[in-house]
Amino acid sequence: MKILITNDDGVESEGIWALARSVASLGKVTIVAPKYNKSGTSGSITFLKSLEVEKQKNRIKGVECFSVDGTPADSVIIALKEICKNPTIVLSGINNGYNLSRNIMISGTIGAAMIANTQGKKSIAFSSESFESIHNHHLQMMINRIVKECISENIPNEIFLNINFPNAKDEKIGHAIETGPENSNLSITTDQVSKNEYKILLSQLQPQKSNNSKDKTDMKTVKNGLVSITLLNGNNFSQHKSKNTMERILKVANI
Repeated sequence: MKILITNDDGVESEGIWALARSVASLGKVTIVAPKYNKSGTSGSITFLKSLEVEKQKNRIKGVECFSVDGTPADSVIIALKEICKNPTIVLSGINNGYNLSRNIMISGTIGAAMIANTQGKKSIAFSSESFESIHNHHLQMMINRIVKECISENIPNEIFLNINFPNAKDEKIGHAIETGPENSNLSITTDQVSKNEYKILLSQLQPQKSNNSKDKTDMKTVKNGLVSITLLNGNNFSQHKSKNTMERILKVANI
């Protein structure tokens, strides 16, 4: 069983190594990720120049690590074609900060998983409110159970999940529930640094008013201390197939 792991925070990120530790017992794990932080690059791919790949120091026995001087999507493509061919599943994260609602459109964490999914691979993006909780034993065991179920034959190859964990430094992680993206505004502004320099700033998501306070949205879920699991390519499944898929994943997540 081969598992490919990537992210958008770079190969030095705590989150990618925490994710590797969480699933190392499930198969051969290979990390291929950007050399530097590439947050906010979505699924962008570099076409106009060659990309340097370097083997990095292993922090976990048996886990090979490679850096790519490009985007998260670049890392996935090079991994699938050259380094870790035909993995059973592609995992992206653990991202430092939520990937919820409309910000998934610009997230490199989501973009990497999306590109993997377009290549016919099962994929999951993981994000946490902060890195305080990524070493939480309960969180890592939930990740292990979810990935173990997803690599089974019970889950269709088209599966593409976005999973967000609330901050839970020491205590047991909250229950996981199926969610949909919050209907929110993505506020993007600019700041003039000098005469000819500008910086693009992304502010917090602002939820729009909902007629139903009981809606199971990703933002409401993590705010209430629960784990949000969103099926991003649900339109590819029949309703019955999608329901069975989520039922299996939620069952193992909430053991």
